[in-house]
Amino acid sequence: MKPHCMAVITCVLAVVIAARVPVFGQSNASAPKTAAAEPQSTGGPSFKKSLKGDNNTPLIITSSTLLADNKKRTAEFNGAVKAVKGNVTFYADNMVVFYTENKSQQIDHINAKGNIRLIQDNKTITSEQAVYYGANERVIFTGRPVAKEGKNIVTGTKIEYFFDTDVSYVENSRVHLEDK
Repeated sequence: MKPHCMAVITCVLAVVIAARVPVFGQSNASAPKTAAAEPQSTGGPSFKKSLKGDNNTPLIITSSTLLADNKKRTAEFNGAVKAVKGNVTFYADNMVVFYTENKSQQIDHINAKGNIRLIQDNKTITSEQAVYYGANERVIFTGRPVAKEGKNIVTGTKIEYFFDTDVSYVENSRVHLEDK
């Protein structure tokens, strides 16, 4: 398999992993004032352990079209983008993966737009945009992001998830808890 094809598969896996947002239980009172501030742990459920390091489960990606541009170091998936790995499914209308300039073609960032939806068991997050940053292992959901687990719902203007600390930051949060 060519290196750029492997990088495309790796980047989509990163998008799927990136969307594991443990935001349940976050409130305005505990949210930092800026993204640069130290985020607070939510103590809520996490998508993190379900995919991290699982190389035995295949990743299946479908879309209407895929345009890989090696000179620009991009891969663009358009139309009904769906990435499935195990019990996690990620949907978007459009997803563009940007690679670093080095030989290893690490993921710099990924922009996903339109009808973003991540589903695992009874956990779902939806938004209009999602951006994954490879260097600092975080994903930002914007455009009316909503995280749900069962009857519990967290909304805000921005939901940001940090992988290394398994922490979420929600701006202008509203938390509705029924399953306590």
